[in-house]
Amino acid sequence: MIRRSFLLCLLALLLINCSQTPSVDYPPPSLSTAPPPAQWSIKAKLGIRTAEDSGSVTLDWQQTDSDFSIKIQGPLGQGNATISGNEAYVLIEQPGKPPLQSTDAATLIKETFGWSLPIDNFKFWVRGIANPESPIHSVNYGPTGTLSTLEQSQWVLDYSRYKIIERWQLPGRIRAKQAETQLTLIIREWQLL
Repeated sequence: MIRRSFLLCLLALLLINCSQTPSVDYPPPSLSTAPPPAQWSIKAKLGIRTAEDSGSVTLDWQQTDSDFSIKIQGPLGQGNATISGNEAYVLIEQPGKPPLQSTDAATLIKETFGWSLPIDNFKFWVRGIANPESPIHSVNYGPTGTLSTLEQSQWVLDYSRYKIIERWQLPGRIRAKQAETQLTLIIREWQLL
């Protein structure tokens, strides 16, 4: 009788253990060591501080290799504007004003808005990498291998708030400073295209 009770208890324990689904901890997806794709879009807030003024704008920036389109909304006298172009030219369109075009994006942006935005470099810097076509004065990486500080093209950049987007660690905040201009880009939404 005791033996039969023992066997029934053992059988019951086996059935209970077999019916439970074991939990499996899957490893996180491996992060890519390759540079992030050159096709991306961000929604961000750009804080701008110059010797004469300070304020912020919202950006909706889409980059497809060398082609870009940046929609700007905000104060600092520009209201709404679209900056578009590629490595050969830049076009600025504002409601109620004739379009402005130039081969020098940085100069046209400075003349139109009163602040600098080095688009040729920023298309790399936004992704947390240095511009491979420009000399690097200094660079530092964090413990996870992400860019921490960068000095390039007379700009000093500090990176923070990295997020994992697909398989890449991409910055959420970038501070860029050159002379009396300081830009603070806070990226609210990343999309890799």
